[in-house]
Amino acid sequence: MPSPEKSTSNPQHLFAMSLLCLCLFASQQSLADKQFYRYTNEAGEAVITDNLSLQAIHQGYDILNSRMETIQHVAAPPTGKVLEHIKQIQAQKQEGNALRKAYGTSTDATRLMNEQIASLQAQLDINRAAEDQAQSKRADDATRAANLERAGHTPPASLLNQIQTDNQRIQDIQQKNAALRQRIADIRQKFGSIISQLQQQEDQDANNAASRPTSTISE
Repeated sequence: MPSPEKSTSNPQHLFAMSLLCLCLFASQQSLADKQFYRYTNEAGEAVITDNLSLQAIHQGYDILNSRMETIQHVAAPPTGKVLEHIKQIQAQKQEGNALRKAYGTSTDATRLMNEQIASLQAQLDINRAAEDQAQSKRADDATRAANLERAGHTPPASLLNQIQTDNQRIQDIQQKNAALRQRIADIRQKFGSIISQLQQQEDQDANNAASRPTSTISE
């Protein structure tokens, strides 16, 4: 009587095959997800590795997928003067934003400067008129005193005191006018720098807007 054939569907054999397939699939999937890094060493040679080194970070590197295709380029971090220059640009940008918030456009800043100068100039004109009056009065008082002395008379103390008062008043007005002229000069200098910075930012914004590609709508 012939012996029955052995079944090829051994449960242990099927389990082993399934486990092997699962391991192979996991290995392939892991390889597909794996990233590699490419950089140029000191000898100028391209190096590909799965471990990111400090040299690669300092020099810049490419991120590759399992098919050695470039996913992303990471530039070298700025150092030295480059980093200092970037910090200056960032500081200038922050300062520019603060200027815009405070003064608006260069036209707004120019208008504000002119308004402040006009106010001080009006006060300066009033003081100049008062100085002219004081100068004229002092001249009249001095003439009276000189005429009395030529006539052989001593000028009264009240007249001499008035001349001294005129001199003090003229000196006070002149000091105030000097202070006003200095304030006008300071305002011109302050706003000159502000207006110049705002104009530079506006020109830069205009250049950036002009360099942006414009999208066209096809009918």
